Amino acid sequence: LGGVAENTAITAATKTKITYDAKGLVTGGSDATTADIVASTDRNYVTDAEAVVIDNTSGTNSGDQIAATITSSATANISATNVNDALAELDTEKLALAGGTMTGIIDMGTNDISNIGNATINGTLDVTGDTSISTLDSSGATSLATNGGVVNIASTGVMTTVKGTLNVDEAVTLDTTLDVTGDTSISTLDSSGATSLATNGGVVNIASTGVMTTVEGTLNVDEAVTLVSTLDVTGATSMAAISSDGVVTLSDNTTSTSSTTGALKVTGGVGIAENLNVGGAFDVTGAASMAAISSDGVVTLSDNTTSTSIATGALKVTGGVGIAENLNVGGTLNVTGAATAETPPASSNSTRIATTAFVAAGTAGTVTSISDHIQFSSSDSDAATSGSEYSATASIAKGRRTFDKSNKINTFYAGIDLDVNSIVTITITQLANYGGANIQPAVTSINTTDNTFEITTYSNGVDVYSTVDFTFNFLIIK
Repeated sequence: LGGVAENTAITAATKTKITYDAKGLVTGGSDATTADIVASTDRNYVTDAEAVVIDNTSGTNSGDQIAATITSSATANISATNVNDALAELDTEKLALAGGTMTGIIDMGTNDISNIGNATINGTLDVTGDTSISTLDSSGATSLATNGGVVNIASTGVMTTVKGTLNVDEAVTLDTTLDVTGDTSISTLDSSGATSLATNGGVVNIASTGVMTTVEGTLNVDEAVTLVSTLDVTGATSMAAISSDGVVTLSDNTTSTSSTTGALKVTGGVGIAENLNVGGAFDVTGAASMAAISSDGVVTLSDNTTSTSIATGALKVTGGVGIAENLNVGGTLNVTGAATAETPPASSNSTRIATTAFVAAGTAGTVTSISDHIQFSSSDSDAATSGSEYSATASIAKGRRTFDKSNKINTFYAGIDLDVNSIVTITITQLANYGGANIQPAVTSINTTDNTFEITTYSNGVDVYSTVDFTFNFLIIK
């Protein structure tokens, strides 16, 4: 009576935090954390990170610290780690106001450097902008505007004196006259205006022995020219006249395709007292008169004048023409005189000219009369393929047949071979009727296998029986 029921068993252990129920019995246990402790005055807690900050700020500043004890982070070109060493490092690397030696590059960017007295430069001085110098004294090589800028030396109206040798690697442009009073050696002279050499009568030597002199423009010579050796001209040459007691050779191999092209072009006529040998084609665009012409190659006349008579055309020959080989005529062949041709053999089937003898021989051997091409048959049975009135070579058949009234359709033999394009016509020689109306027979079928044709009798468009047998004539064209 009044007893307390036991709780479920729990694991035995020592814990700082326990849990109990309303009956005061322990139901569980665990380790207590800072979250289980209620905050109160002077009994609050800090995190691990906050503990580090508190430890770092807990020192005492006595007011007697020195630069050597103040930490400095090494940065850029300063390697010292305290303020004292960093100041000493700066002192050793700075340039004194009284001057000193710079071992590195000074980059002023776009800023100016002014009020410089005498300056001695042991290395290269590179100036990328405009520079004005009253006196430049250099014991070594001096380069100006190596990046392509314009260099102006002196000013207008002032003389520039070069006491030593002046070497110019590229072209020189002179805006006014260049007067040279002494001997001058020039490897290349380029002038856009008139250039006069030795106007006072001196001798002008151009280049040296064995060296080529090239004149790229026109060369005008007012007086006679004496050549002690050969004159070789590799390009086009224009001369009003040329006279030579020796052989004149043109080495240019430009071919000629018209009267204005080729290695040698002559504006006027050419008179040749001796032989003319042409190694290539001989083209004449104008009228040409020749007593005789002989050629081992093809002779081509490009003139296209048509011929309407024996006195007109691109080629006119006063005498006869002998042709040992074939003659091909693209236009009309007109012969005003007698024309003789070789008679082809009777068996020839070519496009050669057929003479009267060929025609006579050919027709005499193949056709005696037109009737040789017509096969006549009077009996239908004899006109069958095996009959005596059948022909395998004739192309026309004719004959007479009798229509049997007992059938509306009668079949007859043609007497020749038929094909799908054969034409069969009939003519009634005896009238037939049906019920007082005339019978109208018609060819209704052609059989190319048996070489037969069928006739059907009609009256007013309806196939009917004839009241009588009747006869008809037929003509067949194969």
